[in-house]
Amino acid sequence: MRATILDSVGANSPLCPGLSENLRAFLDQKGIECHVLELDHLNILPCVGCEGCLRKTPGMCVMKDDTRVLVNELAVSHWIVGITQMRFGGYSAQLKKVVDKFALLASPFYYVHKRKLLHPPRYGCQQLLMVVGLGWHFAEETHNFSLLVRNNAMNLSIDAWLAPVFPSGSISEKVVSGIGQELERRGFL
Repeated sequence: MRATILDSVGANSPLCPGLSENLRAFLDQKGIECHVLELDHLNILPCVGCEGCLRKTPGMCVMKDDTRVLVNELAVSHWIVGITQMRFGGYSAQLKKVVDKFALLASPFYYVHKRKLLHPPRYGCQQLLMVVGLGWHFAEETHNFSLLVRNNAMNLSIDAWLAPVFPSGSISEKVVSGIGQELERRGFL
């Protein structure tokens, strides 16, 4: 089992210092090989919707950035784990740019999955999408965040998703413990 953590807040962020490394260590202890990509160290350009990744260079972005590093890692990952500051129920700009590149994980063809017309997975090993939101606990924002993660999982043809939300400034060990309890409760660990 392999997981990729997409950290858009950074290891030293006051939002939850050390979260990605503590989560990586926890997953490693559970036998899940884990790799952390700190998104502020990657040059990911915004998707412009040119569909070059579907037509010109299937599975590869036509933009000259670090998307290839990202896709190479995600293509072999069973779990995709994002860490983001919640922004009005959405992702940070850095994570949003990466999520837009998830289209590279799909083939250009279509199929019907749970009454939705979707692109089938190109690599097919992804089993869980989890995005950890850091922010305030406003009910509407948390609800919208959960819907966003669910819909992104659906677009990837991933049936299992989690959208745990924790207050900004949380202690990373407590956040990892909460994530671990939810993963165990849902039968992932």
